[in-house]
Amino acid sequence: MMIIVQLNTHLNTHLKILEKNMSEKFSNNPFAEPLKNFIPENIPTPEHIPNLEEVCSLFEKILGELKFETRRKLEDEQGLYLWEIKITQEDGGSVEYSYIRKGDYKARGLAGGSASETAVHVTYFNEDEIPISGQSVLKLIDDKWIETL
Repeated sequence: MMIIVQLNTHLNTHLKILEKNMSEKFSNNPFAEPLKNFIPENIPTPEHIPNLEEVCSLFEKILGELKFETRRKLEDEQGLYLWEIKITQEDGGSVEYSYIRKGDYKARGLAGGSASETAVHVTYFNEDEIPISGQSVLKLIDDKWIETL
């Protein structure tokens, strides 16, 4: 029994010496400090996905007090990916604003199939509901909404 206790004490002593030596070796590493605060620049950060409230706020900023009706609102596991709203004009025409999130929607059967960027677009329709013009209004670039008018 005495031999086991002595052996155990001897091993513990050697482990402490080994831990001390390893600690000293790695603490004197000239590369340790610069790497400690290194943040890689080429690692992409997750893309911001606007939620329903954010898109609603965008529509409110664009339209002010104008009333609109929702034509289509589609969501998936990541949240809102399409929201189309319509404003009827006095002349019988209408204006449609559509929010679309960047992504591939071919499998969902969405007309157009995909969007290369998250954006809000406007389309103008005549009284026969035929589109007569349109353009991009806002684009989400680097997590900021940029006016494109």
